[in-house]
Amino acid sequence: MERQIGKVIAAFREMGLKPKLDNFDSRLVMQKAICLLEMMGVDFGYSFSLYVRGAYSPQLTEQLYDHQSELEALKASARLSKEELSKIAELKAVMTDASPAVFEIAATYAFLVNAYGMAPISAMRQVKEMKPFYSETDFALGFSKAKELISTVSSEELQKLKKEMEPWNRAADEDGEKWL
Repeated sequence: MERQIGKVIAAFREMGLKPKLDNFDSRLVMQKAICLLEMMGVDFGYSFSLYVRGAYSPQLTEQLYDHQSELEALKASARLSKEELSKIAELKAVMTDASPAVFEIAATYAFLVNAYGMAPISAMRQVKEMKPFYSETDFALGFSKAKELISTVSSEELQKLKKEMEPWNRAADEDGEKWL
């Protein structure tokens, strides 16, 4: 157990996160970041299940609180492998400046596809039904970021998604951005 939380803290340090357990958004981002990294192949040893705000690990929460001082000081003696560091850098690059909502959408979508074997298009619909309070922009960002991180999409599904995202891409062209 100690090794797991040490790797988690080391991962947060590498990502440049500033964990604060008294802040809901910080806890949400921590959960979703570790969930995404697990799906990317970094083994922290936590199991996740679907909960109110998406993929959630009670064991991770328990250990975060048990090691709050080390967590918030980002003190960890655990070493990460080059492969783990590469995956963490990839997550950091893709999720830089992502809001907690985008983290939640990305992790929930990826979890439905990976853990439940749901088809990507069905997972997108399910996430939208589960989280109707988020904006279409948040959904578009969350889905596209998850797809960048978790390679579960066939080229045909990616083409369908691009077609579905055309209205956002046209609107984003005015701002000089593309969603996908």
